Amino acid sequence: MLSVFPQLLTFSLIAPFILRVAVGFAFIALGASHFGKGVPDVREELMRVFPWAGSLVVFLGVAELILGILLVVGLWTQVAALLAGIGSLKLAFLKHRFAFRAVAPFSIGVYILLAIMSLSLLLTGAGFFAFDLPL
Repeated sequence: MLSVFPQLLTFSLIAPFILRVAVGFAFIALGASHFGKGVPDVREELMRVFPWAGSLVVFLGVAELILGILLVVGLWTQVAALLAGIGSLKLAFLKHRFAFRAVAPFSIGVYILLAIMSLSLLLTGAGFFAFDLPL
């Protein structure tokens, strides 16, 4: 079937760029949420399940911030997208299994969408305005 708007296909590298920036900012917001006012609440909530909750919250926050920055900048995009997809599925599982509001503030559907968008970035690459170059 013929494309309805074939002229728009020349902008096909903008779609991965938009996905990359959206997933990156979502992970930056998620990582920053671990360093806000509710950090003691997070530790208390996690102490019921994990005895090393303080270290876990800091590690998750730093890892999510680094992944978000890598995705926004477009550096090591496919590796960051793979880790972001795995992290999104992990957070969806934590939200479903333990209902941790403080660790996983988004809904399960948002985490599944982030995982799907990350898989798309893994397959399509970084798009425009990235430091990654296809070999």
